[in-house]
Amino acid sequence: MKKEIKNGFTFLELLIVVALIALISIRIVPIAVQSVKNSRVKALVNDMELIGTAVLSYCQVQEAQLAGSCKLEGAIDVVNGNVLKQDALNQIVDSNFPAHLEVKVYLKDSSWITPSGYGAVTVWYPKAASSSRIYKGNIEISSLGFPLKSSADISSWVSAGNNAMLVFTYDQNGDSQLDNETDFAVLCYYFKLNPGHSHDK
Repeated sequence: MKKEIKNGFTFLELLIVVALIALISIRIVPIAVQSVKNSRVKALVNDMELIGTAVLSYCQVQEAQLAGSCKLEGAIDVVNGNVLKQDALNQIVDSNFPAHLEVKVYLKDSSWITPSGYGAVTVWYPKAASSSRIYKGNIEISSLGFPLKSSADISSWVSAGNNAMLVFTYDQNGDSQLDNETDFAVLCYYFKLNPGHSHDK
C-alpha cells in the first residue's frame, strides 16, 4: 500500500518564510524611503535650476537691449514684491510653471540681495502660500548649491566676480533641512545691470 504524500507547507515552514520576508522588508523599506526622498530633492533642484537659468537668460538679453527696448521692468509685479508676472513666466519658462515655486527679480540695490550694479533672479521654495510646500520634510538645503546662512557675504561674493548659483537659506533649527513650516531656500542668479537703463524696481 502506497504511503499518501501530503502537499503544502507545514506550520514551521510557513513561519520560516514569513520571518525571511520580514527580514528582507526591514532591509528594503528604508532604502526605498530614502530613494523617494532623493528623487524629491532632485525634482526640486531641477525645477529651481531650470527656471532660474531660463529667467536669467531673459534678463541678460533684456539688459543688452537699448534703454527704450528693455521689457524687463514691465514684466515685474512690484506690488507683490518683485514677483515675475504670470504672462512673463509663461513666455520665458512654460505654462506648466510649478505652483510650489515663486520667481522674483530685483533690479535695484538692496541691502540683502543685490550688490551695486547687479540684478538678481531669485527662485523661492516654498512659495509664499504654505499650501505650496509639497516637499515637506528632509530636503537637504546643501544639495541646492552653496548655502548662505547670512546675507552679509553676498555683496563681496558677487563683486569679486563670482557668478555661480547661490542659495540663501533660512533654517530655523539649524539642521540643514527644510523641515519646518518657516524654513525656506532662495536660489539666486546674478546679472550685470545696464547703466543706461533706469532701474526703479
